[in-house]
Amino acid sequence: MRKLNAIVVIGMFIFLLLHMIFGILLLTGVSDMPMVWISYTLLGFVILHAIISTILTIQSIITMKKTHTLYFKENKLFWLRRISGFLIIIAIVFHLVIFLNLGSDSVRLKEFNVFSLISQIFLVIFIAIHVISNVKPTLISFGITSLKEFSVDILIVISIVLFIALVAFFIYFFRWQG
Repeated sequence: MRKLNAIVVIGMFIFLLLHMIFGILLLTGVSDMPMVWISYTLLGFVILHAIISTILTIQSIITMKKTHTLYFKENKLFWLRRISGFLIIIAIVFHLVIFLNLGSDSVRLKEFNVFSLISQIFLVIFIAIHVISNVKPTLISFGITSLKEFSVDILIVISIVLFIALVAFFIYFFRWQG
């Protein structure tokens, strides 16, 4: 199941990058190309990843309880990954409420106010924390041993795209204000 989850993560990562790139173009007014199928595909990967990760987490907790090794302090990274994933789910709900318009190709249905901006900033922060804490185990699950080289490349790419996404949210916010 871990290998399946790793494959789902790669698909999710690809569609997340596509979603962010097209979203950046849309929010900044550079393009108005619809990306609905990318968004729904990403959401499908996210849901599948959340289900698999929940099952794996429950299995891990059961094993920890059986072996009396439920050490919160010693398993900080384990819990950081779970908590950041849960926070992403909450932030995605806000993202959907802000941008989803069923039955229309329009994404600008509601005013993008300060609360909307703050919720999207948190989404970007939670994604950054989750990706940073999970790059190494994902690479290991694919048998990639030169972790430093790939980790740095992945982190640079995701950092640049996340930063540009933050800038795009601010541009979108200021476009609503003006």
